[in-house]
Amino acid sequence: MDAFSAVELIASLYLYSTNSPSPSFTRPVENALLYLKNFLFWSAHDASRVFLSGGPKLPAIVCLHYSKGKKCAVLHDHIYATLGLQHRQLIQADYNMPLEELYTKVALHPNVRHYNFQNAGLGVSRRVTDLPSWVPDWSVPLNPSPWTLSHAQGNYSTGGSLPKNLDIEQVSEKVIRIAGFQEDEVYLLGGHGFTSAGNPIDVTSILMCFRLLISAFTEPYDILSTEIMVERMARTWMLDLELRGRTWPTTESLQSSFRDYVTIELTIHLDKNNDYGIREEMQGILETILERDRAATRFLPTCRELEQATREVPQLALNSFFIYDLGNSFYLRRFFIMTKGRMGIASDKVEFSDAIMVVENYEWPLLMRRGTEERWLYISGAYVEGTMHREALEGNSFGNIDIE
Repeated sequence: MDAFSAVELIASLYLYSTNSPSPSFTRPVENALLYLKNFLFWSAHDASRVFLSGGPKLPAIVCLHYSKGKKCAVLHDHIYATLGLQHRQLIQADYNMPLEELYTKVALHPNVRHYNFQNAGLGVSRRVTDLPSWVPDWSVPLNPSPWTLSHAQGNYSTGGSLPKNLDIEQVSEKVIRIAGFQEDEVYLLGGHGFTSAGNPIDVTSILMCFRLLISAFTEPYDILSTEIMVERMARTWMLDLELRGRTWPTTESLQSSFRDYVTIELTIHLDKNNDYGIREEMQGILETILERDRAATRFLPTCRELEQATREVPQLALNSFFIYDLGNSFYLRRFFIMTKGRMGIASDKVEFSDAIMVVENYEWPLLMRRGTEERWLYISGAYVEGTMHREALEGNSFGNIDIE
């Protein structure tokens, strides 16, 4: 039955999951069907051999990812239930091992380390409360991650060369050490995330982000250059395109999609709220931004265009996947600006003064919070405009980062 379990596992993961560990959706399904064909139509001798050898084997990270979506009366089985399907078993079943010790050992396994930081952190929901921040809670039911919905390994090279297995040193039972440095820290917080799937960022989050831009180029902050600031924000919001393996939009399509998206959200909001104060505030925000950023007229509607649109809610390109991705950029995430004026998105658990760490040979910056005794707590991965392609490496050197 392992062969049939593998087919069900792969098909379920790649057809129905929004959080798969691979960007390719077609080849794994083709492989699954090939497994099924071979099992059903090989000679009896060959079929028996495949069956007796345990059937086709799968990478451990695929099995772990899949098992998170299952209900287990004993939480150890989120690790143990798929051991027979794993190409190389992570661990031997031992139900006497404390759950925290089991999850920690699995997180330190060489075949899991790189996958680790996409599934751990204080930015994810947790059932097992005593785990270190860098250890995933493998018992949490499958749901879209508060950081990436899915992404291709190696899209970015923030920490230097193409991603390798993380060089992790275990300092103590609950502390690990990696090589990295603090690049910046969160200074201003913008739009908030939603807690239910399918809901896009709402107008209050959009206005919060726009207010953030205004704050960042005025006293007492004055950290943001007004040149192409709206374009930088739009490109940061389009994060999901690369996470979903889609083609990055041209400048023209990005401009039109962002403009349509903002217009839709603001006009629908104005259509539902006839409060003059809301209308006046919204117009003031747009006028201020358009005045300071001349390039913003290609990304934002003018007040006159917005007023015209409110008379008839526009039927814009609602089916555009650019607009769809913009609407989902803030699902369980939050927009922020850092002390050096860079913009970013991370888990919605981000707080003021959280640090952005660049880790050696790792593709994403990591969002961390100060812990105890010069240690750090891991929150989530992050997208930080201006650091994703090795830019932060100039003038910095890697040191020890201890994570508890």
